[in-house]
Amino acid sequence: MGNSRRRRRGSTVAERIIGLLVVGAVTFGVWTYNGQPDLIAMFASHITSPAKALTKQTPSVSTSAPPTDASRTWTCVWDPTVNDNWHDDVECFDGSIRFRPELLTEIERVSETQIRTAAQEYEDYLNAGGEPDIR
Repeated sequence: MGNSRRRRRGSTVAERIIGLLVVGAVTFGVWTYNGQPDLIAMFASHITSPAKALTKQTPSVSTSAPPTDASRTWTCVWDPTVNDNWHDDVECFDGSIRFRPELLTEIERVSETQIRTAAQEYEDYLNAGGEPDIR
């Protein structure tokens, strides 16, 4: 005689909901553990900056001097990397150039608050005409 009971295949709706809740909880835990990055600023920086670089600027007829590199507007945002180097968790861009400066290298482990403050200071430095440290 064979097995008269058939094994049930698939899963119930409750099992699927529980699985989704577990996946959501793990995802939220990883996000929280990684310092809750500023997703709005990071999303906005990655969406708007390539558009600025791709827009074709029409030359205007003017008697003023041509714009210099100092007239660019720099933006530096906290954008954590997956490496263990906390000093390069900032990304700076001006619409055409994107790079990661090494900030606060004299401190062994940098907190998010410290790196955000350093990023704002570096952005101010660049917007004041400072030279970017591009490697």
